[in-house]
Amino acid sequence: MYGYNEGKQQLLHIIEEVIKQLEMYLPESTQIEKLTWLHADIQADFHMIVVLGEFKRGKSTFVNALLGEELLPVDVTPTTATINAVFHGSERKLSIYHENGTVEESELSFEALNRYSVDGSEDANEVKFVKMQLPFPMLGERGVIVDTPGVNDMNRQRMDVTFQYIPRADAVLFLLDATAPVKRSEAEFISDTFEKNGLDRIVFIANFYDQVDEEDQDDLLRQIETRLKPVLKGTTPYVIPFSAREALTARLTEDNYAIETSGFHHVSKVVQDLIERGKQSDGKLLRYKQRMQACLATIRMELDQVLTLSRQGIDEITTYMEGLQSVKQKHETIRRQMVAYVEDRQVEIKTIVHKSFSHFELNLKEDLHYMIMSYHGNGMKELVENQIPLLLKKKINQWIEQYMPAVDKLLQMLERELAVGLATEFNANIARLAVKKSGGSINIDAELSITSENLLSTQVKAGIIAGSVGVIASLMGGFVLLPFVSLAGFPVLQNMMMKKQLDQAREKLLPELDEALRQVGLSFRVELDNQLDQLTKDVQDAALMRYEELIEFIYAQLEREVQERQDISNNLENEKYRFEEMLVKLENWVRQVEAIHIIERIGD
Repeated sequence: MYGYNEGKQQLLHIIEEVIKQLEMYLPESTQIEKLTWLHADIQADFHMIVVLGEFKRGKSTFVNALLGEELLPVDVTPTTATINAVFHGSERKLSIYHENGTVEESELSFEALNRYSVDGSEDANEVKFVKMQLPFPMLGERGVIVDTPGVNDMNRQRMDVTFQYIPRADAVLFLLDATAPVKRSEAEFISDTFEKNGLDRIVFIANFYDQVDEEDQDDLLRQIETRLKPVLKGTTPYVIPFSAREALTARLTEDNYAIETSGFHHVSKVVQDLIERGKQSDGKLLRYKQRMQACLATIRMELDQVLTLSRQGIDEITTYMEGLQSVKQKHETIRRQMVAYVEDRQVEIKTIVHKSFSHFELNLKEDLHYMIMSYHGNGMKELVENQIPLLLKKKINQWIEQYMPAVDKLLQMLERELAVGLATEFNANIARLAVKKSGGSINIDAELSITSENLLSTQVKAGIIAGSVGVIASLMGGFVLLPFVSLAGFPVLQNMMMKKQLDQAREKLLPELDEALRQVGLSFRVELDNQLDQLTKDVQDAALMRYEELIEFIYAQLEREVQERQDISNNLENEKYRFEEMLVKLENWVRQVEAIHIIERIGD
């Protein structure tokens, strides 16, 4: 049994030994970088709170409310959002960490951050993450809050959130929309991600609580708890009602009453408690151990792959390298074939979606015609400006919720079809060249082939298309209203209503309504097509990237194997012995990590 600090030191020692061995004997290992991150995290010992939620849940406004200033841009789209880490410090500093390894530093300001936002001059896709330092006593010396993009956004930053930041988190604040709580996509993300990472310190923030009628508020909280409990395997969720926008406004105007009613004090105390609990450390050390164990499991797979290669003769390995080189040379041909295939699937998916939307439009048109034909009264302004647009938005959102899960499945099928096709192409090329060079005497070992499971990138999650199209619907809010508010004949219609000339008013309104519906439908189709194009392209690019990574990894292993066999006189036996010895060391590392347990001691 160890104290917390002793447990950390023991884990650091094991990590250093593993990295040293990998750099000597397996420098191509994908785990060197992850172990380096883990080592840095243990040394820094930050207490990280990650703010999660789907797009448009008010995450950046939430962080601004905690800061008490409008610092983070809030009008961002999924394609421009960055990962923002907030630290406490005496000075205001901004550090932009780019994908190419460079770091750009400047004074922290809204204007500097906005350059990487929706209308900014910089490309947010080139940014790995943004580090902000400012006086923020709530965090203390080692606290950090990470503001993330929407978890339903399928891009690199979203993958970083899932695979890098969540495993490193001491706690998560998951923002929900109190007006539409716990969608299926949210429930699936929570279940899949948190169960896998073993993270149990989750606090749910029911944002936009001020938009819920007072008489419905208690029922709403019970409803959220009921929906979350099965997702959390029976654990009762911790849900806090909150209005980030009200809290921010109240803090800016120093309105103490509004600060209290917004829920800010409750949220602030929870954040401080989470930071304080993060300093204690059975759970923290356990998460360090889990990350280490995941790295060791991957290293085992890499060692198994290397040992498979070591059993092949140098001529056979050279043959495989030639086969891989042939596959690499065919890359552009494969890409063109894949693009053509994906374009065909895009057409099929769009045809299915358009057919459904056309049917929806006909039903919507009938509903609106009936609404107008059944209308009696002189409140034309209320009908045109409020009732019709609200019905239109409601119907569009219902169509999205009902129909988009089917499109999710089509995208998942496309991802699997691409993976199967690429794996088949790879294995067929290697097999043909190997047989040709050896006169048919070589049997390709199964471990040297690529399977479709190797190529599945898990890019497509349930609810991704519904979330993307939901963004379209929300962005179209102003457009939906526009055709009706700007009707040229509106004063005439109002006058007709006042004179009880309802039939004439309806005859004038219906053609205008039909044209407005046509315009809305056209715009929605264009935006929907753009989203489908982007999502299918993301699936295609992810499959190709994974394919290329696997080829490069295997090729580097083969190349290194040939070189070492040429340089070492007793090559085959030496190679086998070295990596088998490393496997023995690996088993010892696993036992050492499992043996690390802590006892709480005063001063740890």
